[in-house]
Amino acid sequence: MIVVCSYESAEKRGTASLTCLSCSDNLAQPHDCNRVTRCGDHEKCFTDRFLTEDNHSYFKVGCRYENVCVSPVAVGRRRDIHVCSDCCNSTLCNADQHCGSRGTASLTCLSCPNNLAQPHDCNRVTRCGDHEKCFTDRFVTDDGHYYFKVGCRDIDMCVNPIAVGRRRDITLCSDCCNSTLCNADQHCGSRGINLRGGNLCYNCQTGTLRPDDCNTITLCSSQQSCQIQQISTFIGESRWKSGCQENTKCLSIQKNNTISCKDHCCNSSLCNNHCPRPPSPPKIVNITWTPNTIHFGDDVSLSCITTGNPHPKTEFLFLHSGDVNNLVASPSSGILKITKFSRNNDGLYRCVATNVLGHDQVQFKIDGIL
Repeated sequence: MIVVCSYESAEKRGTASLTCLSCSDNLAQPHDCNRVTRCGDHEKCFTDRFLTEDNHSYFKVGCRYENVCVSPVAVGRRRDIHVCSDCCNSTLCNADQHCGSRGTASLTCLSCPNNLAQPHDCNRVTRCGDHEKCFTDRFVTDDGHYYFKVGCRDIDMCVNPIAVGRRRDITLCSDCCNSTLCNADQHCGSRGINLRGGNLCYNCQTGTLRPDDCNTITLCSSQQSCQIQQISTFIGESRWKSGCQENTKCLSIQKNNTISCKDHCCNSSLCNNHCPRPPSPPKIVNITWTPNTIHFGDDVSLSCITTGNPHPKTEFLFLHSGDVNNLVASPSSGILKITKFSRNNDGLYRCVATNVLGHDQVQFKIDGIL
């Protein structure tokens, strides 16, 4: 029996190998992945985006062979819709804005175009673009009235700010900062925000198409948690409602989330912009290979399609004692590559899927023809 792994020595990879984000679990955004890997020869970074039947979007990231990038075979759950596959060729490039993701550079900032008595009177947030920071501007009117403006500003403008108030108003201060909701803090003489033991939570009571589409916030009390909940409109369309929920109610919600996530509570600021799937053991739902009819000399790609949370890692076993050196597997994507299929590759194979909750395995046979 031969265990097929994806390890390649540094000497074989050479200096040109890429470093990419690599997470096999389903991600609300690619930048939620906190693991990286060195890709092998002829591999690029990839980003895949999927849409579930309940309109929940998720991403997968990792390394992928260049020829698969040309004709991608993205592996998601069986009934999920594959929306996008994108490959790129620079260090950690799949942390950037691919397949509609937000990228790593974006900040969440208070953003209100109207004049504010205090920055924390703003209840809207926005995701800043690349090369932008959160800003706070303070003005005084000709009759001695002070007001603030908050939002996102290009980094270059932060160095030499041009604050825009009413024509005769005087700019007293412009300040930029570089962390989530930092312009709700004490900048330009503002009082800052007092959470009083609670959290700032997304708050869209009428619902949004995606969990991360909400851009209004509210302050929940110390007896409440942030909540994201799937609801239906009067015509049966799925929407995501967000806001505050009593902690006692959240305890029962958590117990009921055993199959899929339709209602979720969390306890940190701005945490309710996604609904994580509950843990589940691995299950192999399908084995496919291309080409469908294998001739000796063909390059063959086998896919072990799995479900489970955390997303299972896969291992291919070739149940044969002969000398075979043309197999390369990717545990994160569940793909086995066989270069120039030969008679020595005929035989039984086994895919084993594993996560912290258990494992599943399927045995199958492949034979080539002349």
